[in-house]
Amino acid sequence: MAGRGPAPKPSGQRRRNNKPPVDAELPASGFEGDFPPLPASYRADGKSLRFGADARRWYDAWGRSPMACRFVATDWARLGMLARVVDAFYRTPKPTLLAEIRLQEALFGGSPLDRRRAGFVIAPVEPERDAQVLALAAYRTELGV
Repeated sequence: MAGRGPAPKPSGQRRRNNKPPVDAELPASGFEGDFPPLPASYRADGKSLRFGADARRWYDAWGRSPMACRFVATDWARLGMLARVVDAFYRTPKPTLLAEIRLQEALFGGSPLDRRRAGFVIAPVEPERDAQVLALAAYRTELGV
């Protein structure tokens, strides 16, 4: 069975009693501030390419995610570089590109397990706020944004 080492000993048998990481609560509504936009184009293989709609949606999803509340300038720069890999994957899907995207997204807290390892907890969603988010998502889908 794959895993990250042997199972931990019961707390009474451990030699070191390190304190568990403190959970940082992230808002379920996600990041509501301004974040750096993707540039109109980028250079790859000596060509000037424009970001496709899929890569822009991916970047926007990360920009509005709860994890974005913790991003600093270097995180945004790295996410912008990763957007180029995402755009390349949407143009020509390759397993190597997908593997790199998955690895980088894990470092940003892309899955529940990744967030747990980083000590992030997403706050419970308020029902009325959830309805607003769903209504906004439906409206944006109608507009094709």
